[in-house]
Amino acid sequence: MCNSAQNRVNSAGFSGNCDIIHGDVTAMKHFDDGSVSAILSFNVLAYLTNSEEEIFYSEATRLISEYGFLSVTHSNVLFDLFTLNSKTCEFFLANFNCDISSLLNSSQKGPSVTYNIRENPLSYSQKLLKYGFVEQYQAFINFHSAPPLLTNTHGGGGGAQQIKGVEKAYPSTLDVSAEDTWKLLFRCSTFGSLSSKIK
Repeated sequence: MCNSAQNRVNSAGFSGNCDIIHGDVTAMKHFDDGSVSAILSFNVLAYLTNSEEEIFYSEATRLISEYGFLSVTHSNVLFDLFTLNSKTCEFFLANFNCDISSLLNSSQKGPSVTYNIRENPLSYSQKLLKYGFVEQYQAFINFHSAPPLLTNTHGGGGGAQQIKGVEKAYPSTLDVSAEDTWKLLFRCSTFGSLSSKIK
């Protein structure tokens, strides 16, 4: 990936202005305070350990300049309400102290992809505030037209899907009508967040 990125940088004419390095979150410690305009973290944070996540946010706070921004994608814990499987049961137990496993025929089945860290898009802005960021915008991706156990698409959504011969209404979440955008909170397994440094 580093080689591919370097080739793209070179072909765009920026080879003298870019350093591409390989490293984990501790590599962030090698950069100066306020020296970064933007940090992009797509499809990464959910796979960090709890201690790695703490390092990431602490270092992002230190590194991003006054007018810089943080852009991330994250696993959507509210999607668990839509999955109708063991993750749904875990959600109700963790958030409402209610065991609903007896209501689900397939409660022991879980998604094929699991994450260490899941985030609630409704409260994620509060987490960002703790680290000195104010959320500017949220968007949703990986749309599921029906619960994964009903469609045999446990691994993710996105793209047009056939449900009993009917193509999904929204091939892109950008096509969702204004009055239906609230449904994305539950029907998308991933959300994106753009935040800026608190001045």
